[in-house]
Amino acid sequence: PVIRVRAHALLARTRGQDHDATRAPPADLSALLRNIAALHGLTIDVQGTADSRTPLAVWLTVLDNLVVNAAQHRDPGQPPPQATWEPCAFGATAGARLRFALPGAPTPSSPESWFAPLATTRADGSGLGLYLVRRAVRSAGGDVRVQCPPLTFVVELP
Repeated sequence: PVIRVRAHALLARTRGQDHDATRAPPADLSALLRNIAALHGLTIDVQGTADSRTPLAVWLTVLDNLVVNAAQHRDPGQPPPQATWEPCAFGATAGARLRFALPGAPTPSSPESWFAPLATTRADGSGLGLYLVRRAVRSAGGDVRVQCPPLTFVVELP
């Protein structure tokens, strides 16, 4: 289902149209994250629940890029990523906070620099994944930051 929604959205954008399914918020953030992880060969321990009114297209961009980075940078034998959903406040309305932890990952010296465009630590990396995450999150009125240790991406969206 995730691939189908993404494919339809991409086709609609190339035709100058918007796709209704990507404008609505996701019904189940945990299921969405598990499905994206499975597409990339990862199993993620997901805890908690939260609701979000942020469109599915934003969540797809954020979750897919976080999971891709986790899959590409994960060493064999390293514990699987852990995700925790929590409700959070955005003024008078509720939102969702995701804590996406990578236990066993080395603690970087300057993780904020990873959000810069074309910043990569891999020879075959584009350096766009985390840049796109931050751009999508901020365009939706949220924020993303890195906490250590363990290496954890914290995403907050309305």
